[in-house]
Amino acid sequence: KTQKLSKLSEYASHHKHVLKTGCAPIDTLLTGGIRTEEITEITGQSSSGKTQFCLSVAAKLVLESQVRVAYIDSTNSFNPFRFKEICMSRLSARSNISESVKQNMLTKAMNRLTLIRAYDVQTLTKALTSNFPFKIDNENDNQTPFRLLVIDSITAIISPVLGGSTNTTNNAGHIAMMRITRLIRETSIRLGCAVLVTNSTVGNITQGDGVKPALGLTWTYVPSVRLFLERLQVNVYENKKANEVSEYGSASVYRAYITKTPRRVDAGTTASPFCVTAAGVT
Repeated sequence: KTQKLSKLSEYASHHKHVLKTGCAPIDTLLTGGIRTEEITEITGQSSSGKTQFCLSVAAKLVLESQVRVAYIDSTNSFNPFRFKEICMSRLSARSNISESVKQNMLTKAMNRLTLIRAYDVQTLTKALTSNFPFKIDNENDNQTPFRLLVIDSITAIISPVLGGSTNTTNNAGHIAMMRITRLIRETSIRLGCAVLVTNSTVGNITQGDGVKPALGLTWTYVPSVRLFLERLQVNVYENKKANEVSEYGSASVYRAYITKTPRRVDAGTTASPFCVTAAGVT
């Protein structure tokens, strides 16, 4: 057992990847991007840009990094038209390639994403333990590597088993939560992928009118990295593409705080603004 653990640690140290999100300010907060074999939590209130961030990162990876992504949607928030729009907007900026090549790139990118609907713990468990689409790729074969698992949102899946209680009095609920979080961790290590989860917020009674991530104290130890997003203002038009035919044609301005990370000593005090446009999070 010790030998196996040693080999696993050695493998992990040589096979971790840093995945850029496509948003330079957030990549700076994350000291490069999101890491494989880690759970990164995106938290914030409603309309703070959590789903837009996930769609944007997924689009960036399947289109530009050309890796596979699995997107687990638990709230019917995944919009395939919006995802396609992000990809098309990014392709349109490439003036050095023909329209036929762009269309071919778009088709291949869309095929690299697998969408899974999971509305409860049982369905999520089945998805994580199945061989599809989480097939481990041999480094010597020609298959496209699998790099990102998105769960949007983890709150909708876990909250029902907690029964509205985030303290340890609900033993059965917390046992179920820890089982699913352990399975998520094991999946990220087994497949060498990054895990991106969204979480809602609840009122923080101890800090007045502040907010904190949902799912209670036990959950706070699960993610390795936590980003808190908030919306600042709406309809701040971009100079070059103010009139894009899209509800995201104008830029909405947000701010991201990094509140938990093992790589920065200033977590909780550092923030960066970002925008949501037709091309996703920028």
